[in-house]
Amino acid sequence: MEQAGGYDDEWALAILYDDVALLVAAAGSAESALRLVGAAESTRARLGSPRATDVQAQVYRSRAALPPILGAAFDGLLDSGRHLFGH
Repeated sequence: MEQAGGYDDEWALAILYDDVALLVAAAGSAESALRLVGAAESTRARLGSPRATDVQAQVYRSRAALPPILGAAFDGLLDSGRHLFGH
């Protein structure tokens, strides 16, 4: 993921960020998952490319479970993800 910033296909990266976010959320790494969701959201916003409906539903379900776990850190982690790869 460190080299993702040098990859030129941002649309594919947005999909990758979402997919990895769902995987790491399922593995119990809420902080990393939320940062990746933020990275996907900022990339998609810049491209004007919304998530597929099924992926959006999965992301919302995973994201809804995070505020109780992360508490006050939720917004900061999401925002840090939006700037994770210099976007």
